[in-house]
Amino acid sequence: MKQPIEFYWESTPNGIVQVRVQQLSTRDDGALNLIGDPFTPRDIDFERIAHHLAIHQNGSKVAGSQFNNRVLKNAKSIVAFLVKVLPASMQFDQHGRVEMTLDVQFPGGEPIGYSGIMPIAELKALGITVEKGMRMPGGVSATEEEIEGAWYPEMIQGPDGAPAIRTAESGRIFNSHGKFEPKANIAVMTGFEAATTTKLCIVIGRDSETGRPIALTAYPGELAPPFPAKIDTEAFKSSTLHDKLLNAFWDNHAFTKFT
Repeated sequence: MKQPIEFYWESTPNGIVQVRVQQLSTRDDGALNLIGDPFTPRDIDFERIAHHLAIHQNGSKVAGSQFNNRVLKNAKSIVAFLVKVLPASMQFDQHGRVEMTLDVQFPGGEPIGYSGIMPIAELKALGITVEKGMRMPGGVSATEEEIEGAWYPEMIQGPDGAPAIRTAESGRIFNSHGKFEPKANIAVMTGFEAATTTKLCIVIGRDSETGRPIALTAYPGELAPPFPAKIDTEAFKSSTLHDKLLNAFWDNHAFTKFT
């Protein structure tokens, strides 16, 4: 069961905005049960997503959502905005996550950004071509479990907090087959207009050692389940390449890529 939609107004560096927020779950059957002690936006560790937010800003080579840099120009401004507009009190769901969609109305009517995921039927109705391709550059083409895609090296958090390829003491890549992703549906757009959105999504997890809330991602558009992948690292092995629920969603949705 989805949490009821909450409405409120908030004063931000962008003026007084109207916020419409709802928490839901993209896991399993979508059931939502809130558990544990409440926390506030200021309890959240946003530091770990500072570099991740770069892939959701204008000029990124990764297919997906883009923030409107006229209202949120960099990671620092996005984090400051989130601290202002997130609900004053939040709780984790039964999966140890908070998945929220915020519909934000700016005083001047500006969009918060451009959706990175759209229904294929909607894209085709707009005359936008959808093709198969890799959403991230730099992978090595391969076929895994009879699925075409690419392998990417195992990643770690570098000294500056940015994602970095894990290397051995010799400097060579420690594990070139850390993550496999299948080809995705991708819609290449020459402009942003068709993907304009007022919605902002955020996913918050919990630190396994401290229990502190950690921002995992934030992006414009609709909440979506994880993209299928195969992970093969020392610490974790998993494959969702044949997950029926994930594939049912991603067979009918495409990543948007802006040029």
